[in-house]
Amino acid sequence: MKRLAALGIVVSCMGIFMGINISLAADTNFQTGLNYEWWSSDKSDHGMQFYIPIQADSKYQDFSVEVLGTYAYTNVNTANSPSESLSKFTDTKLNLSYELLNKLPFDMLFGLGFNLPTGYTDLKEDQLVFIVPPELIDITTFGEGFNTNPTLIISKEWAQWVAGIGLGYTLRGKYDYSFDLHDYKPGDIFNINAEVGHDLTPNLYGKVFGEYMTFTKDKVEGEDVYQEGNVELAGLGARYKQSAWTLGGTLQGIFRGKSEVQQEESAERIAAENYNSHGNEVVGDFSYTYSLNEKTSLNALLQLLWIGKNDYPSDSPFYIGKREKATLGFGFTRSLRSNVKCSLDLKGFYMDDEKNIYHPGEDLKFRGVSIGGTVVVGL
Repeated sequence: MKRLAALGIVVSCMGIFMGINISLAADTNFQTGLNYEWWSSDKSDHGMQFYIPIQADSKYQDFSVEVLGTYAYTNVNTANSPSESLSKFTDTKLNLSYELLNKLPFDMLFGLGFNLPTGYTDLKEDQLVFIVPPELIDITTFGEGFNTNPTLIISKEWAQWVAGIGLGYTLRGKYDYSFDLHDYKPGDIFNINAEVGHDLTPNLYGKVFGEYMTFTKDKVEGEDVYQEGNVELAGLGARYKQSAWTLGGTLQGIFRGKSEVQQEESAERIAAENYNSHGNEVVGDFSYTYSLNEKTSLNALLQLLWIGKNDYPSDSPFYIGKREKATLGFGFTRSLRSNVKCSLDLKGFYMDDEKNIYHPGEDLKFRGVSIGGTVVVGL
């Protein structure tokens, strides 16, 4: 599995648990937990989110299936509006895969993922306060349409090297986004990513990776309204392992091209924007894990995020300023039995956020904390 995991392609998902009949001979895991997040701004805005994910995954021979469901309660208080709360299940994610290992000169994984629209859409006017910067809480999208995501991963390992490439296409279905945006069809997404890793020494592993994404046009009631610009990602990472501890980190840059937007003079035509509405982005993730014994380990993480301002003039209504965020976290993991593992994590962040589409009139500073516990049971 190291060869297929080399790409770091993980299908993450949120939704409501679905029962699946699986043979007792399958390798099956159930996972759930409790997560609480709280944030506030220096202008008296604050919010919280409580969510419970329920995940089941099973592997039988070369076939795997995964289902994840999440119930979320979200509350937002702003200085300009009363408190709003939303208590709903999000969409269901169902992922199927088939591995072809040690039968060809390379290994392959075929995947097929589905987003099942069991979540909440068609936000009311007062509920638009739930649209907050995505760095504040984990769940900012409560529901979409029916999406299908076929994927193909090819990888190979030789000597101290491992390399892989992944292809994916997400067909996104239409849905009612909000009270004033019905029959919304977001653009489909094609992505290709690649990774090359090398054991530099018996204890040191390094890798380089990249990704390219392109989008089709967003439509509202069948009319073209927007097309997201292409996205390019490039990064590198390293992991140093000793008998009792492991130190790792990745550094990546994200670069987005110009988007196309509907022109005021013609509601039937979209064209490239005058400036690039997205600033360049740099993300650094660093982690440390220490094993107290064979059952218990401690961990720490540090994440640094920097998003530069976009290309529009500062007096333009389309100007988006820079964003800087630092997150620090600590946690522990313990195996209670051979098939039961639990973990507890505590994080805190600080974010300096210049004016943007979420708060166009002013710069804001945010801070927040989160605590989460997880239990994994294997059968």
